[in-house]
Amino acid sequence: MPNHCDNWVRISGDPHVLLMFESQPFDLEMAAPLPEEMRPEIVTVQKESDDHIIEAPTKRRVVDRSEWIQEHWGTRWIAPLDDHYSQLRLSRDTEGALQAHFISAWSPPIPFYNRLAEKYPSIKIEYEYTEWGMEMCGYGVGSPGGKPTHYNFGSPEEINELKALRHWNVCIWSPHFSDMICK
Repeated sequence: MPNHCDNWVRISGDPHVLLMFESQPFDLEMAAPLPEEMRPEIVTVQKESDDHIIEAPTKRRVVDRSEWIQEHWGTRWIAPLDDHYSQLRLSRDTEGALQAHFISAWSPPIPFYNRLAEKYPSIKIEYEYTEWGMEMCGYGVGSPGGKPTHYNFGSPEEINELKALRHWNVCIWSPHFSDMICK
């Protein structure tokens, strides 16, 4: 089971692109669809059990896709905080931009943000993330080849310095430091 990385994203800019993003699930394939040869092959198997037939799909991976996923998305999946099995949707903030707070596996989807920014140059993608298992957090703006401002931390003092440095949308707290609270 991966560590969960806490993420926040805000997308502003071209109203037509924002409407398109708002009308569909926010998923990793928006920026770079998984190539067909890397998709699991689904075969339907019929099993007879007592009086009825059960159809059970089986999945078989054709090609190892880990390297492609890391290069194009930066993480295996993104999911809503409250329901890891539902689709992630962006919602409007008070200024009309789209935003979401979600989790990802192991690390933030920085290559995904950068590819979205390259594909839709009329939008601005701002993001923040924290991953407490690896004691890291950061923020950035999606751009072709963009890199985040990344921090490693481990003490309450370092966390307080980060809080003073910038306004965080993702909670900078840790279950290891019970005196740290989200604001």
